[in-house]
Amino acid sequence: MNGPRDKARFKTTLHDVFEAFKSRSGGSGPPAFIGAAYRDPLEHTTRRYVIDDILAALGWDLGRLTREIVEEARAQGDTTLFLDYLGVNPTTRAPLIIVEAKAWAKPLVSPSFGGAAQQVLTSPSSHEALIAKAIEHCKAGGQPNQSPVILEWAQWLHKLHQYVTTLHRESGHVVQCLAITAGRWWVIFTDPYETFVARGNVTPANIRVIDERDAVARSDEIFDHLARQALINDPPDYIQPSQLSTYASPADIARLFHALWIARKRDGAHFDAFPQINLYPAVVLERRDGQLISIIDNRRPRIAVPHDYNDLTRHFQEVEASSVALLQTVNGELNTALSASSLSAFPGFSTLANSRVPAVASQTATFLKASPKPDEFLLVTGTNTHYCLPRPTVDPCAGHNWSDCLTLRENKLSAPVVSRSFEPASFFTTLELHHCAHLGMHDRRERQCQIAPFEEFLCCRACVFQRTCWQAAEQARLPCGVAAPAAAQTVPHATTAN
Repeated sequence: MNGPRDKARFKTTLHDVFEAFKSRSGGSGPPAFIGAAYRDPLEHTTRRYVIDDILAALGWDLGRLTREIVEEARAQGDTTLFLDYLGVNPTTRAPLIIVEAKAWAKPLVSPSFGGAAQQVLTSPSSHEALIAKAIEHCKAGGQPNQSPVILEWAQWLHKLHQYVTTLHRESGHVVQCLAITAGRWWVIFTDPYETFVARGNVTPANIRVIDERDAVARSDEIFDHLARQALINDPPDYIQPSQLSTYASPADIARLFHALWIARKRDGAHFDAFPQINLYPAVVLERRDGQLISIIDNRRPRIAVPHDYNDLTRHFQEVEASSVALLQTVNGELNTALSASSLSAFPGFSTLANSRVPAVASQTATFLKASPKPDEFLLVTGTNTHYCLPRPTVDPCAGHNWSDCLTLRENKLSAPVVSRSFEPASFFTTLELHHCAHLGMHDRRERQCQIAPFEEFLCCRACVFQRTCWQAAEQARLPCGVAAPAAAQTVPHATTAN
């Protein structure tokens, strides 16, 4: 991010959007269809051709995949409040910004001619002071038809006051910034809590009114209050080592962790589908403010998990060498000599991404973070450089072999996994030590397996998370190490993959 550059680009975009829309709506552009009459643009037209573009220029992703900007509906008594744009933190889903869109031709605020307006009419004030008086009227329980501002504006402010106070009462959260705009003019509330929730008079200094004449000239002010980077202090999904100085200094760093970016995909024909798993060594840096930053050097080659089980040892060595080299590069960029910290020190990724309003976070750390792209994940491995161990820590165990589990009536599936499987997600087969076919073990780990989104049949004792998923007392009660039934014919534990 480069503040001056981003502000300069926003100013240019704002100017271009205004000019294009004026041309479109002012009669100089082509009609929508032959015979169409020119008229003032409606709200949805303003949103589509002006406000959407402005929010995108401010860094907000309006795509449905990230859901950074959503339309919010909140019940208030017998009515439902709809907000045009609710910007949320994509990780915590905490509401950050509200932008209420109005049609292009809607006027700026003006005083009404009745009720509480009399005090305003006798002593004319600025737009900011007029809006402040209208919000004080709302906070005092006054009705819109007695507001010091025209009825349309009184209703807008009344709705915003209802939403902000309801959200605060129900969740304790207040958005960081709030705006009403017709595209050509903006009213920005820089401190929504003090303005809409706190008791006492409303301070006009917390309200910024930017009209059509100076919107482009004051674009930096719009950017400072509404830009995504001003409200969400998060880096991209990953950065290059050379970008580190933009996001952290040596004094900012609390600790580092080894990690892997994992990309899983289906390969082969429809009748011969099998998984490919590519690994990209990563480092996850924890800043002292709690922010997590993922570092990947995408110039380094991907490392595929081998299909030949006999190549697994060489694979572990390759991943370790690349991971250690990346950590050295990160230390070189930061001029530090930091070592990777253990899994027990990792604070965990947020688990609240599916919630509109933040809830109580889980007490169990989450080491895997899903990418917006399907079947891609970031997995923190601590001091380890791989999620697999070279061998299970408990061996022999009948749980690896489906035939033994069948004899014990503990088979997870009705048929063995004899080749690498995309669905169910089982890279290792029943003839390999890293596979688990034991039903009782699968039942126990259903809720706590860290790697289940891309691997459901890895033996827990061949996984680096075994001590974070299971307490020592719990491990002692697991069916790991169960003896093979005497009547069962054992099968060799290693084979060449299909």
